[in-house]
Amino acid sequence: MDWNEVVEKLVDATHYWLVTVTTSYAPISRPIDGVWIRNSLYFGGHPSTRWRRNLASNSKAAVNLEDTEKPIILEGKVSISTLNQDLAEEVAHTSNSKYGFGQTPDQYRREACIFMPQSVIAWAGVFENATKFLFEN
Repeated sequence: MDWNEVVEKLVDATHYWLVTVTTSYAPISRPIDGVWIRNSLYFGGHPSTRWRRNLASNSKAAVNLEDTEKPIILEGKVSISTLNQDLAEEVAHTSNSKYGFGQTPDQYRREACIFMPQSVIAWAGVFENATKFLFEN
């Protein structure tokens, strides 16, 4: 598969499945909204949620799309950070265009969850064109 084809699917996805692990290494999976920009997934979530508490103790995570026929499986890490003004504006604009929530750049300047992939596995059909992409973080 071509990386641009994978990026197109990541950009167009309405929802993403985020997988984290508890302190006892039990996995949990949660659907999240987010935007794919500059090879990272930007999203938010309240610090009291189970998955945010999981990330506080282990930043490793996986993200999957909803398409089981042509899956995209990402493994990497999530950081909780503030965004500079330009990136905050881009994330807010993209999120508002995608979901219509009315996010402001200030919200992302205060805090954003950023998933950065270390590896991505994707294929079409029944393991057709299976491709693995590796990233340095």
